[in-house]
Amino acid sequence: MNWLLVFLGGGLGSLLRYSFSLLAKKYAWEQFPFGTLMANILSVIIVVIALKATAQIDSLQWRVFILIGFCGGLSTFSTFSLETFYLVEKGLYTTAAMNLLLSITAALLILFFGLKPSLPQ
Repeated sequence: MNWLLVFLGGGLGSLLRYSFSLLAKKYAWEQFPFGTLMANILSVIIVVIALKATAQIDSLQWRVFILIGFCGGLSTFSTFSLETFYLVEKGLYTTAAMNLLLSITAALLILFFGLKPSLPQ
């Protein structure tokens, strides 16, 4: 059953990530990978919400569906890495550094402030 939950969640997350890419290409600055940034940040926000919500109900199936499936399909380290590599390759060093800094800092801050009450003292 968990395989099916991962499959369904991953498919839905991937579709949302693809939608972000299309929107970013249409409405955002072409030199910056906003679609991937939005997908990765939203995925971290969903992880925080899901961890807090599923801690209350202790549902392995929801964790598998949301955390592994949906967030795994939505977030993308490989695309983030490739897009950053392409920015460096094009000589857009400041943009590449901005992508690295924004992506990693935003994710860590969201996790830190979102999960802070549950961190060990």
